Amino acid sequence: MKTVEIFTDGACSGNPGPGGWGAILRYGTAEKELSGGEHETTNNRMELSGVIAGIENGAVTLTNKTTGCVIPLRCDISARQAQIIRAGGLLNYTREKNR
Repeated sequence: MKTVEIFTDGACSGNPGPGGWGAILRYGTAEKELSGGEHETTNNRMELSGVIAGIENGAVTLTNKTTGCVIPLRCDISARQAQIIRAGGLLNYTREKNR
């Protein structure tokens, strides 16, 4: 199975305040950088935005989405955010959004 590594981070100045996120996706020797931001946001939103963008782009852009792939995710999210991801909430969200 194909493997897409994803490295993400997000932050904001003030909470809420202006913020941004970044993600680096690696598939073999190919790499893709993603980034984004908002004028008024929260730290949690920016952390998860990087994760969501990485998963959406990692599973679709760098691989053939019909065959699936493994996505090791490396980020500094909170324990609660990790619990949501493990429970399938984020993955279900991205699947529904991409239909």
